[in-house]
Amino acid sequence: MNALVSHIEKMNAKTQLWIDEDPKNRFGGMLVSDPKHWAEYGVTTPAQLDRYLDETTLYEMISSCTSKSYARTVLARDMTDEEFKKEMDYWSKENEEQFARDKAEEEKNVKEFEARITDLINSGAGNRETALRWIMQAENMEDEYDAGYICYSLHIPYSYQKEFEPLIKEVA
Repeated sequence: MNALVSHIEKMNAKTQLWIDEDPKNRFGGMLVSDPKHWAEYGVTTPAQLDRYLDETTLYEMISSCTSKSYARTVLARDMTDEEFKKEMDYWSKENEEQFARDKAEEEKNVKEFEARITDLINSGAGNRETALRWIMQAENMEDEYDAGYICYSLHIPYSYQKEFEPLIKEVA
């Protein structure tokens, strides 16, 4: 078990160094170093921990491209290291492509949203705040109290929340 704890402590130290390089913009989680915790997952060696973490990464990559249930079916198979590497390579590429598609879709949505705001301002709203109110009314969200939900419904990034927050009604 000492080898496992040592391995975890080295991983945590490496993560902390990475965070310390740019603490305002970086966050990272630390792994639990209690061997009893990992024993509950069947992990007692550094190699088993590495495989467990890789499987978790693979699960997240597959589920972000397809679904969690499909990811579980892929990981339910007993895979050799070679088969596992093939899956990791395939889904890593798929994940990068999905990320690029999502980013392009987000950029398109932002462009359309900003054009909508400009059109409303030019049509009489007069300013951005009024245009946002009009959008909320047009989308039947004038009584919405969750700025994040407004962003979700409009298919725009959550960074727009700060613009909607002053416009939403407080719920008692």
